[in-house]
Parts: sequence; structure tokens; C-alpha cells
Amino acid sequence: MRAFFDSSAFAKGYIEEPGSEAVERELAGATSVGVTVTLVPEVISAFSRLRRSNVWSPAEYRRMKAFLMEDVAHIDIVQLHDEVVAGAVGLLEQNDLRAADAVHVAAALAWRTDRFVSADRSQLQAAAGQGLETVPV
Repeated sequence: MRAFFDSSAFAKGYIEEPGSEAVERELAGATSVGVTVTLVPEVISAFSRLRRSNVWSPAEYRRMKAFLMEDVAHIDIVQLHDEVVAGAVGLLEQNDLRAADAVHVAAALAWRTDRFVSADRSQLQAAAGQGLETVPV
């Protein structure tokens, strides 16, 4: 099964919060994992907020960043090519989405995912509207 994760869902694999167990199950069941090229900066942004708020120590931040970088080396990263950009524009015109959320859904469509995993309700609704099987986490 090909599973595409938006950043909000993928981050739950590193940050313990509601939905983390569901993310682990989806990752374990996937034969291929896809994400957009924006995933690393978006997840690092979440990690940095945890470090700045002293939830994570600098050492914990570095450890989790290393885990993230190791993991993304083994998954498919969808670039912002013409099909993704055009798809995102169409999604923005049809749905109440933020630009980055539309890019995730468009990338999932271009990658031909079997399942779209996200923690964002609007994004899940837009993905379902495009015929994707969605997994809320």
C-alpha cells in the first residue's frame, strides 16, 4: 500500500501527541511512503518550536532531527513539478485550503497514492473530494 503523509501527520511519528499511534500503524503497513519536498522544513519548524519553548533540549532536537533526516532518505519525496503546481491551483480554486495544504494533496494525487494521511480536516476533505482514501490522525 502506498501511503502519502502530509507534514502534520508525519510529525506525529516524532512528537508524541494524539494520532501518533495511528501514524505508526500507517507507516508500518505501507509498502511505499510519499511526502512533499516541503515536509522537512515544515517538520523542522515544529521541532524548532519545541526546542525554543524548552519542551525539547538542544540535544533532543538534534537527535530527532537526525532521525527525521535518516527516515526521509528512505521515502519518496515529491517535488513541486508542473503537475503538482497545477493540481494545487485547482484544489485552491475548489476548496477552502491553505496553499501548502493544497500542495500536499496535489502531490499525493501526482504520486498516485493509495491512502492520504493527515491531521488537517480541510485537507482530508479536499483529498476525499478527489477520490483519495483518507486516514485522519
